[in-house]
Amino acid sequence: MSAYWQAFGTSPAVPPFQHDFPARMPDGRFLTMRLRQLRDVAVADLILTQASFLVLDALADWLARALRPHRPEVLLGLPVLGYSLAAEVARRLSHPGWVPVAPGAERAAPGDGTEPVARLRLDPLNLPQLQGRRVVLVNDVLRSGRTAALALKLAAAAGITPVAVAVAMTQGSAWRAALPTGMPVVSVFATPLLTPMMIQGKAGWVPREDTQAWDVCPLFRFGMVRPSGPRLVASEDDLAPPSDQAPLSEQP
Repeated sequence: MSAYWQAFGTSPAVPPFQHDFPARMPDGRFLTMRLRQLRDVAVADLILTQASFLVLDALADWLARALRPHRPEVLLGLPVLGYSLAAEVARRLSHPGWVPVAPGAERAAPGDGTEPVARLRLDPLNLPQLQGRRVVLVNDVLRSGRTAALALKLAAAAGITPVAVAVAMTQGSAWRAALPTGMPVVSVFATPLLTPMMIQGKAGWVPREDTQAWDVCPLFRFGMVRPSGPRLVASEDDLAPPSDQAPLSEQP
């Protein structure tokens, strides 16, 4: 079992980082993430299939809470790392089940160090569960946005318009350019891109705070980002639903 993604800590390391990155959680604790280099930047990795039940349960709890204002009726899990999260969030939303997007053959990566481009498909037998419902796409991580964008196109071809894209973590902010304008994104927490730097004779990776997408993390207060992390939400009243939806107190 990996040493990463197994437990939460309370004492974060300080930059520059060599191998790990302490990601701040909505309750003030930190999850140690493995750093992975992509050309001239590094990103914090999250692999939910290798996470402990303790970590998966907490992320599912937080994501279910953050999603409630969008009133999801069906979760559409993206392959394959989004499957476990979709299942656990669906349970917490009292859904009878969830629908998987099936993986197809991958196309070669574009040569820029990013992941291969996935091909996706929907089982026609699952379409009646999705059509006319409030559907949310669920994945583990949002980085390039390619998989989510492809899933949105796949859903549109089937007559389905998802109301949000939900993830445990955003990596940087490049995904914004890949998704349709106005598509709501909901994330439990955000991680930045990191660049190499020498600080007091110590070489390592330093976060670029401008690449951390705190604005899509509703369990954190907006506009309060600090090097030590944003302040925490005090109550569910801080999670304002979209203007065309009923407040939490009026939902079943």
